[in-house]
Amino acid sequence: MPTHQQLEGLYRICYYLTYRALQAIHLICTDERTDNLMSEINYDKMSDQELRQYFLEHKNEQSALQAYLQRRNQQPRQVITKVGDPDFDLNIEQAIKSKLDQRTNKN
Repeated sequence: MPTHQQLEGLYRICYYLTYRALQAIHLICTDERTDNLMSEINYDKMSDQELRQYFLEHKNEQSALQAYLQRRNQQPRQVITKVGDPDFDLNIEQAIKSKLDQRTNKN
């Protein structure tokens, strides 16, 4: 974690590059919730829901997309049925019904 002095130095460099040396390139950002200066976003500290919401609000941010997809790929996947299973359609219908019931019970 950078010290306060390091953050101030980073801010001065970014300000100089943004407003003096380079024109209108925003190299720093602030947390919209707290207005704190952010040097780097730590997706690992976000809950699944927070990361999903952040991604939806920042769809053009490539790193947010990568973090979201990586988190989704780490979640265990349940095999509902397999091709050739005689109860294929029934298993799919039961899985859909179960998912709908879960959503109904959450609300």
